[in-house]
Amino acid sequence: MKMSFIKIRVMKDIGTFETKILRNVDEMFRLISPRFTMSERMWSPQIDVYEAPGEIVVLVELAGVKREHLHLEIGLRTLKISGVRKERAVTEQTRYRIAEIPYGYFERSLSFPVPVDADTASASYTDGLLRIAITKLPLDKVHKVLIQND
Repeated sequence: MKMSFIKIRVMKDIGTFETKILRNVDEMFRLISPRFTMSERMWSPQIDVYEAPGEIVVLVELAGVKREHLHLEIGLRTLKISGVRKERAVTEQTRYRIAEIPYGYFERSLSFPVPVDADTASASYTDGLLRIAITKLPLDKVHKVLIQND
């Protein structure tokens, strides 16, 4: 049987002080029962980014996320990783003692220090780790423009 959450949506455009209060109240209720949440949660997966001479590699920890629930967008200097980790079914008699694994929508955006070639990007997903490799564009490449006569 699928466990359901009670969701109460609160305006997102409120001040910082109010946001902190709502977050504290939300955490207090989640301690009482992880099934209760006041706001829609978004989590952010952990990543490693390293640079080799010709490429940038991004490693994203996404345990429990199905490949079909992952989305990648690559720009000249940016990468956006998003998707959903769905909840696991539990019985009605189940009572949480600790509930730390985030579920629901996630998103992570990165800016690269150098331009990349999105057409050469490759991605693999094994054992809960997403590996993205993107070729760097040469910085010394100069585009010459021919000036035409009117």
